[in-house]
Amino acid sequence: MTAQFLAYEESYQDGVALSTGWVAGALGGAKSIVTSQLSGVGTVRVWSNGSLVDGQPAIYLDNPNHHEENLEYQQIASFAPFPGAAPGVTVATSSTVYGADLLVAGMTPGGQEVRKYTLEHSAPDPKTLAPKLVFTLPVIAGVSAPAPLGGR
Repeated sequence: MTAQFLAYEESYQDGVALSTGWVAGALGGAKSIVTSQLSGVGTVRVWSNGSLVDGQPAIYLDNPNHHEENLEYQQIASFAPFPGAAPGVTVATSSTVYGADLLVAGMTPGGQEVRKYTLEHSAPDPKTLAPKLVFTLPVIAGVSAPAPLGGR
């Protein structure tokens, strides 16, 4: 094991979905970890162990075989992609020429919807990244809970 961290508050006792990817390109650092809550509001969080947002992509400065025992991950984004919806959301990433986009599946009044987000600067000198909705697929009717998404 090279890292461990608590993705949500200790009071959250339900499951999480997990994905990895080069989310936000150099802004997000190397392979980011993406989590989402499988119940409740379905908060999505993106974690990085070094990126331009927090000063430098530290992972690029070391040989990958010489990492410290416990890599430190920082939260670089957090948002609820389906406000007021339940039960939770699932996540995946998709490769692009500039990094990876974030795919999120959640429930809407008509059924399941998949939304594609990119992450970008939230301010001139940000410490976090803000989600930007890029595309929404048509609602899949008759689905009662968000289905797992494939991805990298």
